[in-house]
Amino acid sequence: MPYTALTVQTIDRTKAGTKEVTFTAVDQANGNEFANDGSNVTLFVKNTDAAAKKILYNVPETVDLDLEIGEVDSVNFAGKRGRVYDIANQAGGGDYTILPPVPGAYFNQDTTNVVQLDFDSGTSLSVAAVIIDTV
Repeated sequence: MPYTALTVQTIDRTKAGTKEVTFTAVDQANGNEFANDGSNVTLFVKNTDAAAKKILYNVPETVDLDLEIGEVDSVNFAGKRGRVYDIANQAGGGDYTILPPVPGAYFNQDTTNVVQLDFDSGTSLSVAAVIIDTV
C-alpha cells in the first residue's frame, strides 16, 4: 500500500498571535509521508496514549548507513532502516514533541523528495509536518 500523504503546514512566526497547527491521526498500517524540499520541515507529534510510541524516519537504500543516522528497532520495524524516535506520553493532551528538521540528503526517498514515516502503533498518535517560516 502507498504511504498516506501529510500536508506540510507553514507557521509564520513573525505574525503576532497564537500559532495553530492541525494534527492528523497517523496511518499505522500504511505509514505517512510528507514533501521535503529542504525547507527545514519538522514533525510535531502528539501521543495521548499511556504507552510510549516509536516513529521511524525511513532511509532510502542508496544512503550509506555508516553516516551515523541511528539504529533501527528490528522488532517494530522489520525489514526497514532509518532513524527511530521514542515519543513519550503527553498525558496533558495539549503537549507535543517536536522532532528535529529532516535533512533531505539522508531521508528523502530517491526520486520523490518525500520523507516516509512508519509507526509501531497508531493508537492515540497524531502528527503535523511543519515549516517554521523565519522570513
